[in-house]
Order: sequence, then C-alpha cells, then structure tokens
Amino acid sequence: MAIKCGNCGGHFTQSEVQHRKPPRYPHSLTARGQQTLADNTARGGDHPQCPACGQRTLIVPT
Repeated sequence: MAIKCGNCGGHFTQSEVQHRKPPRYPHSLTARGQQTLADNTARGGDHPQCPACGQRTLIVPT
C-alpha cells in the first residue's frame, strides 16, 4: 500500500517511511502541502515526516 506525500507528490512504502531519514532541512511547502499539513494537524496525532521533502504532509490511506 503506497503512502503519498501531499507536498512533493512522492509515493513510499511503509518500510521506506520507517527506515529512510528525512532531509536535514525540510523543503518549502507548496500550496497543496500547506492544505495537507493543515488537514493532518486538524486530525491530531503524530504524523511522520516525508522521506523526500521532510514535511509532515504524508497521506496515509485508511
């Protein structure tokens, strides 16, 4: 099951999200990334960082 990043558009497996380190300095947020971050914040909980862009904008399918 692929996990998508709402900021950079990358697709990752659960294993990649758990084992790849995000970049030291997160990339800037896109407009779509800002909306995804706001949605994740509204849901609460701890959201992992994207291994490609470093933002907490992962969209985990339910």
